[in-house]
Amino acid sequence: MRRLASYFHSDKCIDNCSVAFTTVGDSVYALTESPYLARIDVDTLDYLEKVDIREHLKLSLHTYSAHCHSDASGNLYNIGSMFGPSSKYVFATTKNPLLLPEASTGHGLENTELLGMVAATDTWAPSYYHSFGITENYIILFESPERINMKKLIFR
Repeated sequence: MRRLASYFHSDKCIDNCSVAFTTVGDSVYALTESPYLARIDVDTLDYLEKVDIREHLKLSLHTYSAHCHSDASGNLYNIGSMFGPSSKYVFATTKNPLLLPEASTGHGLENTELLGMVAATDTWAPSYYHSFGITENYIILFESPERINMKKLIFR
């Protein structure tokens, strides 16, 4: 398991956050399929800071979708994955900080919280997903036949 953990962990952010953009309050973040988000300056497009969403969720998250959804209030919804012998899909929400009087900033992700987790149907081969669906009452994840073979990752 140590090899698996080290395979997904890096102190140096090497992600190319070029898949999608999203707004959180008064800020814009660039995303990719990792738990790292890049806050950018909307006027200059300069990189402002790297945010590790795992620090806010308090989970060992390995992926985080680049295609989050938002509701009418500007709250975000996203899905991530935890890999291992009991792989899980993780559902999270980030409350719009502009609507929270107690928020320390108008751009932070500190208002991200866990909505729930669901075990992968095959915990050693969780499904790859690029996005997910959402309705007013449900988050919908389609477990596609494309799988991530955890045993091959561990023993490669």
